[in-house]
Amino acid sequence: YSVMDYVSIALVIFSTVLLIITLISIISAGSKSVKEAQTMISPLMIVVILIAVLSMINDGGSSPALCFIPIYNSILCMSDVFAFACSPVNILITVISNIIYTGVGVFVLSRMFASEKVMFAK
Repeated sequence: YSVMDYVSIALVIFSTVLLIITLISIISAGSKSVKEAQTMISPLMIVVILIAVLSMINDGGSSPALCFIPIYNSILCMSDVFAFACSPVNILITVISNIIYTGVGVFVLSRMFASEKVMFAK
């Protein structure tokens, strides 16, 4: 692997981690207890696992349109890099879309924290 492959993987992983942290934070903010938050996060993790398994069926190169689907785009880009079939356009679209989704999630989270119904409904 070249240095660009490692940089690509690092960018995709960091942007995906930010997105997953945002999703988990939104779910946790809407929960009334830690136990309820853990229960609500479990289906999200199952979906992520199913998406990862679904990528095994992929035949190789991915289209840029698939790079706009959260979580799935990261898995496709990483599998393309590991298969030496990565496209810089796909990686750029994936990283930018993950950052945009994270920004939207942070906005939703800040609105949830500003809402008294969410914060004091416990």
